[in-house]
Amino acid sequence: MDDNVTVKKYVEEKKKIASKLRALHNTILSLYVELENEKVEQQALDAIACIGFCVNDIKNSIEKEMDECL
Repeated sequence: MDDNVTVKKYVEEKKKIASKLRALHNTILSLYVELENEKVEQQALDAIACIGFCVNDIKNSIEKEMDECL
C-alpha cells in the first residue's frame, strides 16, 4: 500500500478519535455545570473536572500529532 494512502487513513482515523473525544469533553463540561448548579460536593466536581482535563489533553495530543503528519 502506498505510504501516502496509509498516512491519509491514519489521519482520518485520528480525526474520528479526536471528534469523539471532543464530544465526550463537551458532555463532561455540561455534566460539571449541571452538578455545580445542584451544589454537588467540591470533591466530586474536582474529579469530573480532572476527567475532562485529561480527555481534552488526549484530544489535543491527537490533533497535534495529526498536524505533524500533514
